[in-house]
Amino acid sequence: DDLLDLTKITHGKLNLRSESCDAHALIALAIEIVSEDAHQKGVTIESTFSARRSRLVADPARFQQVIWNLVRNAVKFTPRGGKVSVRTMDEITPGADNWLRIQVVDTGRGIDPAALEQIFLPFNQGDLTGDHRFGGVGLGLAIARAVVLMHGGQLTAESPGLTQGATFIVKLPGATEPPSGVTDTATPFTGIKPDRRKKPVPLRLLVVEDHPSTLNALVHLLQRDGHEVTAASSVAEALHAAERQTFDLLVSDLGLPDGSGLELMEKLRTSHGLSGIALSGYGTDDDVSRTRSAGFAAHLTKPVAIGELRRALARVTTDATGAGA
Repeated sequence: DDLLDLTKITHGKLNLRSESCDAHALIALAIEIVSEDAHQKGVTIESTFSARRSRLVADPARFQQVIWNLVRNAVKFTPRGGKVSVRTMDEITPGADNWLRIQVVDTGRGIDPAALEQIFLPFNQGDLTGDHRFGGVGLGLAIARAVVLMHGGQLTAESPGLTQGATFIVKLPGATEPPSGVTDTATPFTGIKPDRRKKPVPLRLLVVEDHPSTLNALVHLLQRDGHEVTAASSVAEALHAAERQTFDLLVSDLGLPDGSGLELMEKLRTSHGLSGIALSGYGTDDDVSRTRSAGFAAHLTKPVAIGELRRALARVTTDATGAGA
């Protein structure tokens, strides 16, 4: 995916789908995606959202990709017991334009000041060349900077030196105050550590998604939560699987190569009494209404964070248990 993105950027074919979005909500989702890896590594993620103007016209998926890349890198290069801090603040430029400033600060291995610009070059990993402990091929920062530049912003890095941590700074123009209530729903997390006492109820899940990488990621994360997962990439495969075994819930994309997830849900509801969770790139009231009519109990808009999916699974399962009682 990174190679494809880099190719599109190089040829000027990476298109943005900009819309009005709340940066705090998207940053919180990006942090949540990385929080599991941080917990396993013993790294604490803290966030302080001080910016009043967090509303931007941006491509939500690409913006989240940038933040995810920066936070993931910070966790990757921070040793056990370290800390990653994500901060936002308002910034007014000399031209009196409102900018949103986002800082990702870590206590990790740091960067040689002479290499601060080189790390944004494709395939460059600073002093890590040949060190396979950290993985990756050195494209994330190059793509992140290109995406920020496409939004009219800046992405820079600062570090006192090796072993002294690093700070990555994203600045984006055109920040405005969000509508009333939006900020409250995007309250930042502090010291993110998943609650291990609350184990999810194991479910038999039929997961349907035609994008191989997305399907593999969903299956891996859901299996790690203790669920029994059967994967399918088309309506036909899903129907065949439902004939061979019993499922508690369907998790399905709506755009499939041989039909619609809505049609699939209707058939499985009729023949097997199954409910499900819809995954879609669209989330208008009409879209949600159609998925509800088809038999889906929940509608999640892509890009979907694993935390969102976990909460939806828990909610749908609780509702079903309550209804049965």
